[in-house]
Amino acid sequence: MKTMPGNYEYNLLQNGNPIQRQWHKSRLLLLEKLHIITSKDIVLDAGCGSGNAVVAASRIARHVEGWDNNRACISFLQKTLKDRNITNAEAFEKDLLHVKTEKKFTKILLTEVIEHFSDGDTMNVFYTMNKLLLPNGKIFVTTPNDLSLWPLYEEVLNKIQTIPKLKERHLSRYTMNKLVNILKKAHFTLEVSGTMNSIAPFMFFLPETLRDKLSVWEAKHLPFGGLLYVVACKV
Repeated sequence: MKTMPGNYEYNLLQNGNPIQRQWHKSRLLLLEKLHIITSKDIVLDAGCGSGNAVVAASRIARHVEGWDNNRACISFLQKTLKDRNITNAEAFEKDLLHVKTEKKFTKILLTEVIEHFSDGDTMNVFYTMNKLLLPNGKIFVTTPNDLSLWPLYEEVLNKIQTIPKLKERHLSRYTMNKLVNILKKAHFTLEVSGTMNSIAPFMFFLPETLRDKLSVWEAKHLPFGGLLYVVACKV
C-alpha cells in the first residue's frame, strides 16, 4: 500500500475541490461550535495526519500535541508549526497501538482514524486513549457512517483517487450503535453524538459562509451524514 504524503490532508483542506474542502473543514467547524476545546485544555490529536486540527486547536488550547505513525506527516506538521511560529503545539511520530508515555491530556481528538484499524485494534486504541486522559477528560471521535451514502462516496473516490486508495486503508466500518458500544466497553460515557457532511459539501454553488453555517446546522439536526461524531467522557 502506498504511504499517504505528509501534506495530503492539508492539500485537501486548502487546495482540494469545493466538496473536498468543505468535507475536511466541517470537523474543524464542529470543534469550534461545540466548544469542545477551551483555553485551559491540554489536547492530543491522535492520528493527526497533516495537522489541520492541531493548528486549529492551537488557537484555543493551552497546549496541543499531534501524534501520527506517518513520518512524512509529522515532518510536514513540524515544519508548519515552525513556519507559523506556533509555540504551543508539538508533533511526534508515534504508533497508537504501542504508546509509551507518562503524559496526560484533558481532551483527545481521534478524527477519521479508527476506520484504519481492525475492530480489535480499535478497542485497544480506545483503552489507550482512556489511560491518557486526566479524570473527566473527553474524547472527540469522527469516522465514516456506514448507514449513509458514505459507502457510495468511497467507491467513487476509489475510482478517481490514485494516492491513497480508501479501500486499501479502511479496515473497519461503523454505525453509531457500534461506535457507542465500543466506547462504553472502553469505559467512556456518551455526551454528544450526531452526523455531519450530509449535504453541505455538495452545495458548492453556495457562498462559503453559507456552506459553513449549513455544515454546523446539519451536524446538529440531520441523522444521515457521511461522518459520525461523538463526544465521550472518561468514566
